[in-house]
Amino acid sequence: NVCHWTRIQTVNMHVNLPQKIIEKVARAEMMWANKEREKHRRNDKKVDKEIQETLIKRMKTGLKLEDDQAKVFEELENLFSEENWKTLESPFDGVTMQIKYEEGQSRNGMGMAECTADCTAE
Repeated sequence: NVCHWTRIQTVNMHVNLPQKIIEKVARAEMMWANKEREKHRRNDKKVDKEIQETLIKRMKTGLKLEDDQAKVFEELENLFSEENWKTLESPFDGVTMQIKYEEGQSRNGMGMAECTADCTAE
């Protein structure tokens, strides 16, 4: 059981605020999102066990996929294949970006960005 939610927030106070205040408010809002995520996070081992038990049950019963289920697996297989990646223009030097989605299907898509970081480990 997985639930996804999106919070969209727009504020326009018609006032010019200093950048530091804007950054502080944005940081506080992001902390709220992290707290919500932690509050609803499930134990990975429990989730893995549930998935494993479901797969074992399905293998034992040998259930055939319904047409709509088979279609979803086919779409995912196509999405995760190595073909049809489109290059995006990156706003940063040294970063390559690609996107893959099925035309007319806004619900399935993936993005990928690659770069090499020259830094010390801390």
